[in-house]
Amino acid sequence: MSGLPCIPLASSCIQYQRLQFLREQMARLEEAWHRSPRLGTVSTGWPEFDRMLPSGGFLWGSLVEWLSPGDGSGVMSLALRAVASACSRGSFLIIFDSLGEFYPLGAFYLGIPPENLVIIRPKNERDKHWALVQTLRGAEGCIVVASLQRLDSLSFRRLQLAAERGGSLGVFIRPPGARPEPSWAEVRLWAEPISAKKGTFAGGLIASRRWQIQILRCRGKWQPSQILEIELDAQTPTVRCFPQLAHPEIFARVTTSA
Repeated sequence: MSGLPCIPLASSCIQYQRLQFLREQMARLEEAWHRSPRLGTVSTGWPEFDRMLPSGGFLWGSLVEWLSPGDGSGVMSLALRAVASACSRGSFLIIFDSLGEFYPLGAFYLGIPPENLVIIRPKNERDKHWALVQTLRGAEGCIVVASLQRLDSLSFRRLQLAAERGGSLGVFIRPPGARPEPSWAEVRLWAEPISAKKGTFAGGLIASRRWQIQILRCRGKWQPSQILEIELDAQTPTVRCFPQLAHPEIFARVTTSA
C-alpha cells in the first residue's frame, strides 16, 4: 500500500464541490439559453411529451435523434407523428428516402398534408450527406427527416451547424449501435416497442403499437428517469400517452449506455 498515491480527503471534497458547482452553472446557462427568444419550438402534439422536454418541444435550428433497437421497430412512424402537428400548420416535411421504401400514404394517414411533403432520393451516401447539409441550411421552418446508419462526428457537426444556420429541424433515425457514439443532437431519444395488438381488419394487420420513449440526452433540465409510453392506433390517428417513471433497472441501463 505504501506505493499507492495518497490523496487528501479535503482535496477530494473540494474537487467534488467544484465539479458540482460547474454542473449547476452549466445547467443554469443551458436553461437560460432555452428560454431565450430564438426561432421557437415544434410541439410534438402530445402535452405529456412536450413537458418532458426543457423547451416544451423540439427547437427550430437543431437536430433530434431517434434511436431504436433495430429494423421493424416502427420508430419512423413515431418520429413523423411527433412533427405532424407542425406540418398541419404549414411546415414542409422533407423526407430523404435513399432506398425508396418510404410510403407517402402512411405519412398522410399520420396527419401530414400531401401538399407539404417533399421526397428526396439521393443516389449514394455521399450525395445524401451533401444534400442534407444544403437542405438544412436553406430550409427555414422545414422539417428534414433521414435515416442515418453511419455518421462521424465531423459530419454530424456540419449537419448541426447547417440546421442552426438555416432555422430548420433535422430529425434523424439511428440504429442502436449509434448509442456510444458522440452526438451533436439537441435531443437524443430512445424509442423501444413494447407491444402490438392485432386487429381483425385488412387480414389481421396490426391495430395498434406501443412504445416506451426515454430521453438519453438533452440540453437543459430534464429527468432521465422519466419515460413515456405512447400508443398509436392504426385504424384512427389516435395517440394515447402514459407518463411514468422508469424501473430502476431500466433507468440504470439507459443512463450508463447513453
